[in-house]
Amino acid sequence: MGKRFRDFSLPAVVINEELEMVDASETFLDKYGWARTFLSIVDSGSQSKAAKFLPTLLAGSPLEVSLINKKGDLDFVDLFITWSRGEGTVTVVPKSSQYSLVSSKLGLLQAELSIRNNELLEEKDRVQSLLLEMQNLSAPAIVVKDGVSLVPIFGAIDSGQMTQIFNRLLTHFLEEKTEIAIIDFTASADFDLMHWQGVDEFVKAASIMGVEIIVSGLHPSQVKALNSLQIRAGSMRFYAKLATALQAIQ
Repeated sequence: MGKRFRDFSLPAVVINEELEMVDASETFLDKYGWARTFLSIVDSGSQSKAAKFLPTLLAGSPLEVSLINKKGDLDFVDLFITWSRGEGTVTVVPKSSQYSLVSSKLGLLQAELSIRNNELLEEKDRVQSLLLEMQNLSAPAIVVKDGVSLVPIFGAIDSGQMTQIFNRLLTHFLEEKTEIAIIDFTASADFDLMHWQGVDEFVKAASIMGVEIIVSGLHPSQVKALNSLQIRAGSMRFYAKLATALQAIQ
């Protein structure tokens, strides 16, 4: 083995048309060892490229690949092949050390970016969970006593959030067998009641379930907005303060 490569300083290997190794230079064996197929020492990221282009590569044209040396490290090289009578002589020309250094750093950077991307995805999931938790906290349904639930509204809530709140409340009413629900706006001076779309449907659905809706803590501007929605006053009771509403149901 290696007789045809006597006095040949570069790593070189002879392969057949099936890319099986037939012969190799001592320099090649010292660096990469012996394998049944040449692709066995080609990095997985370069294998399909080598398998596709080695059989048809023109003499003098380089094929850039990564080879796995005996230490398990990657060598960035150019392959030059000359075919004759069904055998190809592959000469391995290492890239410059600077190129290898840059490529190595690029690989590390790609790995770091992959890790960072996973971290960002995990952070996105955490943010979405927090947003969902905040939505739940914006209108938690608190069981005051058997058959009575309190729904304090916090901060500014848009129409989409209000629809979600209504849906959760109807489920809560069913699970807790609620008879009276107090929706309190004391802590929501900035809440625009014009976003309270679908309130008629909500009140009707609650009534069908046997739930009476009481509204407390409305600010003067909110009362004006509520009137503009043309809600039937007879379908709900209104109290200026939460304490008054709680006293009324004792």
